[in-house]
Amino acid sequence: MKTELAQIGWGSYRSFEGPMYIGNIKVPIASYKASFPQKVLSITAAAEGGHYNAINCYDAGLVSVGAIQFIDAGQFNVCNMVGLVAEQCGIDKVNEVFEPVFKLTNAKFIQSGKGTWRFFHPQTGIVTTAAQQKLLYFGDANGNAKGTFTDKKKTLAKTWAMCMANVWTIPGAIDVQTSFTTDKLMTGFTWGNLKTELFSGDQDETGMVGAMRALILAYAVNSPATVVKHYDIGKNNKHPKLTLEWCYEVLREIVIGGGVDVWKARWSAKKPYVDSMFQVSLPTYNELLNRTWTVPKPIVVEEPVLPSSDVTSNVPVVTEDTATDLLAPETNPTDLVVQKPSGIFGFIMAFVIAMMSLVKKLTGSK
Repeated sequence: MKTELAQIGWGSYRSFEGPMYIGNIKVPIASYKASFPQKVLSITAAAEGGHYNAINCYDAGLVSVGAIQFIDAGQFNVCNMVGLVAEQCGIDKVNEVFEPVFKLTNAKFIQSGKGTWRFFHPQTGIVTTAAQQKLLYFGDANGNAKGTFTDKKKTLAKTWAMCMANVWTIPGAIDVQTSFTTDKLMTGFTWGNLKTELFSGDQDETGMVGAMRALILAYAVNSPATVVKHYDIGKNNKHPKLTLEWCYEVLREIVIGGGVDVWKARWSAKKPYVDSMFQVSLPTYNELLNRTWTVPKPIVVEEPVLPSSDVTSNVPVVTEDTATDLLAPETNPTDLVVQKPSGIFGFIMAFVIAMMSLVKKLTGSK
């Protein structure tokens, strides 16, 4: 279902303000059996809107779109993603979605000579700079600076937000965004030692190591330079690399040492998803802050105490000087002497021998 202009809200952050839309096409929660990229996408989306058609036009990104809020300011990730929709789902469908805002601006969405997709504005030509993006999306050089919006400017900005949200109603567009996003998540937000040591080659994608790597990517989406810098600090903790405590220390340095004010709330938002997807139990934010996390002790499995191999130890034992060979020739059948073992076993033996003696006497047999 397409989004209407009346559904577009308004938000602000620091010195910026502008349209916003929480979206209504939810990113599914990945299961324990999902692939690592799917888990990363799900965890990141949990704190970045959680919807494929989430839109944010009230911060320095100018226009942020999608499950993990790709920004367009200077990076043109929104244009690149919409360009793939045009290629795979049809440019006619993209033009249809943007028709309301094209009528307001006379803008177009075209493929440039370099093969990339960009908006074309009649005043500036192909939009290739952040200054041109401000004019395109907000109508003047102030962009989304707080306090600069007139009614006309608000209508323009909200119309852009509505159209950006409706791109994801095009059949097949969600698949395009998912593929674009997972590729970027795995390759586009890490560099230096972080990339070499945790995101190159065959790395563990399960347990606490997998959870740590997924969280690092989820935070790097928000501020990659901060994450790369603080990984280099956190990795030099005293614990052996990739142990549980080493992972906690690395995450602590990134989340707390990074100093990004919204990351406390994002830790709490991401924790239940990470715990479920990776079958771990992350510390709470306060436990992370105060290093009061609990590290499970190794489980020591003791060998069971087996019973003695002498399973007859409680049964009376007949020895050579107490046993009577019942098959030996009888020297005096009328004077049979038996050394009786004690207990029920002895009683039974005595009874059997007595009966045999009686039978011999009665029958007169030898």
